[in-house]
Amino acid sequence: MSNDKRRRRRPDYRAPRVGNSSRSESQDSGGGTKSTGGFLGFLSRSDPTQSPYPSFRESFGKAMIAVCGSPVIVLTVLALVFLVRIALVWLRVPPRASGFALVLGLPPVGTLFDLQAAGTILGDTRGFLLIPVFILLRSLILAELTGMVVESLRTGRVSTAGLGRGIRAFPALLGVEIVVLGIVLVGGLILNITGLGALAAPFLFVAVLFLFGYAPAVAIEEPRGLQWTARRSIRAARIPGSQNVFLALLYVVPGLLLAPAFVPGGQAIDANPGVGTWVGVLVLNVLHVVFLAVYCHRYLVAEDEIPDPAEPQRRR
Repeated sequence: MSNDKRRRRRPDYRAPRVGNSSRSESQDSGGGTKSTGGFLGFLSRSDPTQSPYPSFRESFGKAMIAVCGSPVIVLTVLALVFLVRIALVWLRVPPRASGFALVLGLPPVGTLFDLQAAGTILGDTRGFLLIPVFILLRSLILAELTGMVVESLRTGRVSTAGLGRGIRAFPALLGVEIVVLGIVLVGGLILNITGLGALAAPFLFVAVLFLFGYAPAVAIEEPRGLQWTARRSIRAARIPGSQNVFLALLYVVPGLLLAPAFVPGGQAIDANPGVGTWVGVLVLNVLHVVFLAVYCHRYLVAEDEIPDPAEPQRRR
């Protein structure tokens, strides 16, 4: 599919402004240019243009309207959290309210919840038997929520069309979930061996979200498989001036370390949690979906300025 026919610019599209190239490039010894990239420049493409992404304030405002202004999305979040709670009670799992607030967390934060729940149900040694089921369900839920969020951002409503787009994006997001799970497991093993442990774990989560934060939006817009989705998400994250590292920090640090601590009854909850506990859990899960909408809105605005991954060359 060619670039000319692949997309059509939306009304909220904005062309990137050309900045001062001297801030982004320096002359090398061969007379060409070499990108300096600034702080964490090795994570960005060598492109002397300013970011095509909207401001955080604009994206958060649009995300709040798209999620909290849609009764369908809010009721879906409430229903999903309630169903997960029923399933955990049926399995006789005594989850902590602080962990229960991560039910709809974005990968890899939600992946951590899956690992903890699987270990609680079958134990640390046999818990991996449940991981494929959890990853399958999380990928399907993420795909459907993303389809609804993207439709709400574009049209202000949610219909079966968004659900259908979520179904088409499911295979790619399932692949992304598997990749994220592998990175979390291998990274956690390395951190334990090196003795860094929980001290460096948030940075691992930030790095994973930085690379794959845009994967749900990419899969909804163009369901073209795991390789395309992952590579385009990484390219979207590496656009200079995008502040995607800060966005990942803004989600992971409060979501993983701070926010669950504010849930009343955070140590353990019984089959009938209190009103305060329910409110805290539901609000935090809605905020997870709001952050998903933030990533979707930023991608939709900057989509036309994100270069396509290079097509793999066929062997002769």
